[in-house]
Parts: sequence; structure tokens; C-alpha cells
Amino acid sequence: MTVIGIISDTHGQLSEAAYAALADSDHIIHAGDIGNPSILRELETLAPVTAVLGNNDFDEYGQAVSRFAHPVIDGVRFLVAHYPRDVKINFAGSGALAPGDPIPQVCVHGHTHVPEIVTGPEARPASYIVCPGAAFRPRGGFPRCIAKVDVSDGRVNSVRVGALTGEGGGGGGGAAIISSERHAARWKGCGGGARNATTRGGSMAEGYGAIARTVAHIMEANYAGQPECAPCGGARSWLAA
Repeated sequence: MTVIGIISDTHGQLSEAAYAALADSDHIIHAGDIGNPSILRELETLAPVTAVLGNNDFDEYGQAVSRFAHPVIDGVRFLVAHYPRDVKINFAGSGALAPGDPIPQVCVHGHTHVPEIVTGPEARPASYIVCPGAAFRPRGGFPRCIAKVDVSDGRVNSVRVGALTGEGGGGGGGAAIISSERHAARWKGCGGGARNATTRGGSMAEGYGAIARTVAHIMEANYAGQPECAPCGGARSWLAA
């Protein structure tokens, strides 16, 4: 298995907590607003790094860092860009993909400073759209976060976003506040399965969940007190206290 650490919006600040949380990564993706070339040099002491430019980055990182990146890691195709709009793919294509480019399985963006995992109809034709949140100055009431994606032999095994140590009850980026596996773990036997059970823009983690917005296969039973879940029949979002 290959562990991919994803970080974004460091803005020239790489905390000890972020560095430690990425220490088990086999590859690191930085989704822009790097802030200083020294950030990438520090990350490269941990693992190979793929990075893209953000709207606050100057062209000072060399030819290896541009607006878009298309790494293939352990057989899994990624598309990385800073802006969310650049990883949205429709029938007209995407500015980040050339004609004939293969469809990415995982699209990664930054910029919003809000952690998010999207799957199902809103992510298609990709399997996942992931924003790791911000490692510096998060927004929306979220803690500073990074994301991890576990892949092997061309398959995505899990996707999660974790709070950095000392923030939001998470630990070292390991305690997921958003996870592609959380639904399956809490609702065994549900027909949705792990791939359709992701949290969008919120947290279902114990002790944190101030806002939960789910997509693709919504666990209405989680808040209605029913013993079984009800498939939502499509992408939908809602708020829960």
C-alpha cells in the first residue's frame, strides 16, 4: 500500500504538527499557495513531492511546479490544481486536461481552506474530489488539516482528512474528521458501502461535528434515529447540529 499525504495553503508556514503528520507518507501532494520554496524542500526530506502553484505563489519553483499536475502513484491517476473549478470535469472537458488525457481517479484542490471529500455524482467522472483544508489559517470553523489517501495497484483504498495535533480533537492528521470509510464503519450492513459514504464539507467525528453535510448516500438515520439508512437517490447536502 502507498500512503499519499496531501497538504495545501501553507502560505510559507509549515508547522511541526503538519510535518509530523506527513512523516508516514510515501508521496506528498501540495495543492498550492505554497508561500516559499523552502516549504517544498522541507517536505522533500520526507517523501517525493508533487506541487502546483496557487494564486499567491510566484513563479519561483522551477519547471516542475506549474498550475496543474497529473501524477500517477501506485497506478492511481491524480489531477492536482489549486482552484476547485480546475478539477471539475464536464463533457466539455477541463482546462487542466488535454484532449485524450485519461480521466483522473482522484482530483485534488486547495484554495477554499475548507476540508472536503466528494464522491458519487458530484465527483464524476472522477471517483473522488479532495480538498485537504488548510495547514495555515483554516476557514469555516475547521481546524488546520491535512489529507491522506491510501492506494495500491491502481485502486483507492481510503480517503480521509485529519486535524493536526492539538486542533479539533484530531491527532497528527490520523484521527479523521472526514473519511470515506466512516459511514461503513458506523453502519455495518448498509448497502451504501465505503465508496458512497463520504462527508462533504463537515465532520462526523466524535467530539467535533458542528456541521455535517453528506453527499451521494446520506445517512438520514443518523439524525432521524432510525435503525437503517435511507439512500438519498443522488447528491444532496444538508446541515445537522
